[in-house]
Amino acid sequence: MWKVRTALLLVIAYFVYSSFIYTAATEVVLPDETVVAQAHEGKMLFQKYNCAACHQVYGLGGYLGPDLTTVAQKYPNETYIRSLLSTGNQTMPAYHFSDAEKDALIAYFKHLNNYAPHK
Repeated sequence: MWKVRTALLLVIAYFVYSSFIYTAATEVVLPDETVVAQAHEGKMLFQKYNCAACHQVYGLGGYLGPDLTTVAQKYPNETYIRSLLSTGNQTMPAYHFSDAEKDALIAYFKHLNNYAPHK
């Protein structure tokens, strides 16, 4: 009798687990279109100012500056990133980006961070 109960329990568990995996667990949350457009604008600024000459993204680019793939994870407060984008430092020039440009670049960094392989 215990074999029948065990088999029945396994069959029920299989169907519950399968229904969860093939329904709720596969829901994809798409980002807001405004956020995607802002991240695209940030990517265009990244290319316009040739940031890849000094910085890497996903391992591609220059070696003078840090890899920016996960910079949004390292500085989630954004204050440090905004400061560097405005004033620069010893190796990065001061670009004096507008607030909208800083928002776009930070949106791009967050987008990169969402698709980066996290360790």
